[in-house]
Amino acid sequence: RQRKLGETPEKSQPRKLLNYRIMGFCTTSNVIMSTFHCGQFGFSLLDLHQIERLQNIHLRRGYEVQKKQISDKTGRNSAGEKLLYHGTTQDNCDSIMKTGFNRSFAGQNATAYGDGTYFAVDASYSANTVYSKPAADGSQMMFVARVLTGLYTVGKYGMKAPPAFNSQQPHDRYDSVVDNTQKPSMYVAFHDHQAYPDYLITFK
Repeated sequence: RQRKLGETPEKSQPRKLLNYRIMGFCTTSNVIMSTFHCGQFGFSLLDLHQIERLQNIHLRRGYEVQKKQISDKTGRNSAGEKLLYHGTTQDNCDSIMKTGFNRSFAGQNATAYGDGTYFAVDASYSANTVYSKPAADGSQMMFVARVLTGLYTVGKYGMKAPPAFNSQQPHDRYDSVVDNTQKPSMYVAFHDHQAYPDYLITFK
């Protein structure tokens, strides 16, 4: 059932699916609903079918380890964690929820800034049918992901990993790459534990 902004969510029991859980519509989803309402997605609220909160303890553990590593490296007690968007399909949805974002699928939609996993700042970008391909019933899906952007620089086509800070320290690399360092609209992650799928949005 479609819900209006401000409506009290129904309580739902978690559905255990293999090694992850979908918590169903929950109170914390109101933040995402507000994003729709504010027009960032470029849709009306009526287009929102459901928001599901993902809990995968194995993916989250790997993500937290990576978060500490990036924080320690930057020396800023921060890994540059951001909530970003990733359009997907029904076919890829279960795979991402079970095993996370996999770089081996890089190249299916975009490689302009490197062969990593792409995350958009603006949800309307990920909602494009090129990235969030409609199912037979016309519904689309996108993830709201926690992404560790860390230190970043501009990416380039063909990059397999972020570039080094300088040629004297080839193993000391940036953490991610972007399309524009002044005002990024796209982040590219190259480590599979660098992003965690937090919410799954179904819309039409």
